[in-house]
Amino acid sequence: MASELISLNPDPPEQGMALTICYDFAGLPIGSTTLRVTFTPGGTTSDQPVTSKNPCVTVNVPAGAEAILVEDPSGYSNDKTAIIENAVC
Repeated sequence: MASELISLNPDPPEQGMALTICYDFAGLPIGSTTLRVTFTPGGTTSDQPVTSKNPCVTVNVPAGAEAILVEDPSGYSNDKTAIIENAVC
């Protein structure tokens, strides 16, 4: 059964700002996975490798993005979704 192992900081993310995505490997039989990060609209997708030694990655939230989906193909974590806020200028 999958768990909530993916976290976002800040949560919710903000347009045009940096976003840190972390994966909690504690107690898992794996030491790495590649997270698929998709911003919508536009479908901007990237693969972000994470490991137990480097469990966090930083990505930039595109201007105009309204939502993010972070998928874990290993199946240990549930997918993480969030609505993106407009950046305050």
